[in-house]
Formats: sequence, structure tokens, C-alpha cells
Amino acid sequence: MRINKKWCSSLAASAVLAGAAVTGLLPATASAAEGGTPTIIQLGDSFSSGEGGGWKGNASTRAGSSQGDREGTDMAARQKTDGSWQYRPEQYVYEESTYRENGGHWGQNPCHRALSAPIQWVQQKSPEITKVVNVACSGAKSVNVWKPENGGVEQHSGLKTQLQQVADRVNSTDDVKLVAIGVGGNDMRVGDETGFGAVVAQCIKAYLFQHNLPGYAGFCKDTFEGEIGESISSVYYNTLKTIDGVRSTLASRGQPVGSYRIVLLGYPSITPTDSSDWSTVNESTQWDERCPIRRTDSTWVNNHVVTRLNNVLRSAATGQAVGFIDMRDAFAGHRLCESNTFRSPSSANQAEWVRYLDIGNVSPEHFAAQNLTTTSGEDLSEDLASHRHFSESFHPNHWGQQAIGDCLSEYWKNTTGNTHRRCFVGGVGPLNNPDNMALGTAPAQSTVTDVPANKHIGNPTVRQVTVPDAVPAGHYFQFSTNITHPRKGQLQIDLVSPNGTTHRLKQYNPGDTGAWGTGGEFIRSYTSDPSGTWTLRIYDQDQTTYNGTLNSWSLRNF
Repeated sequence: MRINKKWCSSLAASAVLAGAAVTGLLPATASAAEGGTPTIIQLGDSFSSGEGGGWKGNASTRAGSSQGDREGTDMAARQKTDGSWQYRPEQYVYEESTYRENGGHWGQNPCHRALSAPIQWVQQKSPEITKVVNVACSGAKSVNVWKPENGGVEQHSGLKTQLQQVADRVNSTDDVKLVAIGVGGNDMRVGDETGFGAVVAQCIKAYLFQHNLPGYAGFCKDTFEGEIGESISSVYYNTLKTIDGVRSTLASRGQPVGSYRIVLLGYPSITPTDSSDWSTVNESTQWDERCPIRRTDSTWVNNHVVTRLNNVLRSAATGQAVGFIDMRDAFAGHRLCESNTFRSPSSANQAEWVRYLDIGNVSPEHFAAQNLTTTSGEDLSEDLASHRHFSESFHPNHWGQQAIGDCLSEYWKNTTGNTHRRCFVGGVGPLNNPDNMALGTAPAQSTVTDVPANKHIGNPTVRQVTVPDAVPAGHYFQFSTNITHPRKGQLQIDLVSPNGTTHRLKQYNPGDTGAWGTGGEFIRSYTSDPSGTWTLRIYDQDQTTYNGTLNSWSLRNF
């Protein structure tokens, strides 16, 4: 097989946690079209489109053997009358227009919208919903959701942005009930790459180097630890813009704000967090199990990427008064290489709910010797005689898609308003079944708010808040402020952490003569213990003509 340096970027693009977010507003007194077509909408990336949804397990039996359906786990497989096997993912797994063109070549819309995508399960459990609009696309970033006039960009040539597609498919005769938004994971920038997939690719690289190159001891967390906090800040601001775009687009299609609910979906962890949760397989042989991630790295990714990503999305949901589902624990007990799971299970109760690294029989030594690079995704599938694209790796499989869909369905049927919930394995009926997920109270987020008695901004104004000792160490914090000032360029804002580090949140800029707006949220990396006294300093450099007030400010630890 020809080897080149495209592998890491290909894997990064394919293994995105293109998460699922869903927007929720307070219940409306009237909908767009009372008695109109009940409609639900899904926007987002691969975790919303349903990438990987055609697998009911991770059996490795190859096509062409006596078990061409891989021990019953491959939903695309059908056995012909002559005993041979054929594979039709475009018919049995994905919407045909979003899989590939005739002839086996990837088309302009390789969005991989699965027939088992999470939004489809909502309709299955709520038959009164008669119209499903799924415009999510594998690999999508927030910019691929927005309309072009708001900075949106086509994800693929000739493919409209997701909100453009919504505008084409929704009108005033519809009665939109729910909008699910699952995007953000691909917005993160880590090094020269973007997206959660870049983190996964680096973790695989660290694993292969460790177990195939004597003396190598690096971890993928060492590569990203210093920059992940700053990177995730873009997810927060982009999500605010996405929600605004949804509201304005639907309003233009006869769906007034408040006539439907919006809920943001967080992201699940796909490998175990605690070392005790892994199966008994030795770490050095995890390549054979197709979950080649070092356990220390898996713990770090779950605690400092997946958890923080859920928290940032929740913060955006709070800021926009929409709903949120924390998904970090949704696959607990069914993650890759987790104890008590089986490759070829007889039921979902025993299955892994995530697609393993599917690159055929390529050896780890081969990848390590070639600096972990290989051909592009399409060529790789052909080289491995696979009938599916390896981008399905590290995505929820059929059971995982069903679990996310059941979480969303439970949220739609059993909550009201802009409620925030967490989803976990459980519920009424057989435990460990994706058809019986449960909702619980969302994890607490520590927020300390200060409302000064004397609100006039001096030079400087100094305020302090104390974060309790009980707050766990976070990787970054969010600072929000409510300021009234006609000349924001006069202001300089510093925040001093308990260990004495000064974070310059806003620089003095006399050329900026605009008024302070509704913004004022800042996210900054902070790796130390957050407990202790935080000091805010606001400098007003010129009070001779213009003055302002500090109405309140808050500090939230992630």
C-alpha cells in the first residue's frame, strides 16, 4: 500500500466528534401554523448526521468469508441467492444522496446522513411528528451552518450551507416543534489541525510510537494541554451565532421565535475514563482491539476535552436561553474496549456503542515505520477492500445513534422550556439498552456573581470574588460582565487569578469609539486550582467626557 503524509489529517477529518446540539426556547403560546405539519429539524456534524450508524457491533469478519455480514453486525450487507454478499450502505444505512455517487466515487454531498440518525429516533417515538428535516453533515463546522451573508461557507462545492437548506425545506405551513443543533466539536483548533479528530489522531500516533518505537514516552495530552482552553473558546462564540442564525432563518420562513424549542446536544466520551473501566486486555495489544489510545490519554481527553466541550456548549445555551443535554456519560458501560462489552454481541446490552478504528489488517508496526501516514480516506477504503469509508471510525454505531436519539426523544417528551439535563444509561425497562436512556440533573457549574453597590467605573475600579475550595480544578474559566459605557475603547480590563497571574481581557483602544455592547464574555486558559480570591481591575483611561458603570460581573469555572 502506498504511504504518504495525508493520514493524520484524513483521520482528523473523519474522527470528529461532530457533536450534536439542539436548541430549545420557552414554550410558545402560538406556533407558526396551528394544525400545520409537525416538524423537527437537525443541524450539525457527524454526531448529528449519523456517521457510523450502520454497525451493530465491531465484529472483524471480512467481506467474502462465510460470514460476510461480519457476524450480523453489518447492516449494509445482504446475501444473494447464490450465497455471495453485496453491500448497499447507500440503501440500508445512509440517505442515498448523502453517501456517494454511482460508480463508487465520493460525490458533492458525502454528509453520511444515516437512516438511524438521532433525530430519526425522535420521530419513531413520537408518531405525531410527520416531517423530519435533517441537514447535518459529517465534518461540518459552525461556519458550514451559517448563511453566506452571515459568514457561512459551503462545506462541499455546490452544497448549500445548512441554514440555506433549512430555508429551502421549511415554510409557513409547517409547525416546527424542535430544532436540534449538534455542532462545535470541529471548530476547535489544535496545532495546525481543527476538530476533535485532530486530538484523536494525535492520541493514536502517541500510542503507536509508544508501543512500536523503543524509548518513546510522549502522550497526546502533552501536545494539546497548553492550548485546548483557548481553542474551545471559539466553540462558545460560534454557538451563540448559530442559535441567532436558526432564529432569524426560521422567522423568515414563518416560524416565530418562541413557537418551537431549541436544544443543544453535547458530546459523549468514546473510550473509558478510569483505568478500572477498561477491559482486561493489555494496553500493548489494544491495536488488535482497534482502540489504540493510551489509557492516560483517554482519561485526559474525557476530562479536559469532552467535559470542557460539554460545559462550553452549556454555557452558550445559558447565554441564549435554550435547552441543553450533557452527553458525556451517555455511553458509559459501552465505550470502546470497556469492560463487560463484546465485539460480536447478541444484543445491544453487551455491545460497544462506538465504531472501532476500521483500517483492515494493517499492522501497527507498518504505520509506525511509515511515520503514521497513509493515503487519503477514499483510497484507504479501496486499498483495504472495504465497502465503507474509514471515516466511520470512532463514531457512534447503530446502538450509539439510538442512545443519543433516545436521549433527545426523552428530552422532547418529558421536559419543557430551556431545561438543561444530562443523559445516561438506564431508565425504565432493560438496563444497558439504548432504547431506555434516562435524563438526570445536569452537572453543577460553579458561577460566582458580583453586583457592586457603587457602580461608577473609576480608574481603576477594583472588585474581588472568592471561588470556594470545593470547586474542582478547571482547564479554563469564563468571565462575563454587564457594563454600560458609551466609549468602550476607553476601557482596559484585567483579571488576576488566585496565584497572581494577570489575564489581560481587554486592551485600551482609543480608536474604538463605539459603545459597550451586550457582549463581554471572555474565555481563558487556567490550569491551576481556581479556588481562592480573583481580582477584577477595570481602567477607564479618560473620564473627562464619557463615564460608565459596572452593573455586575461573574466568573464561571469549567
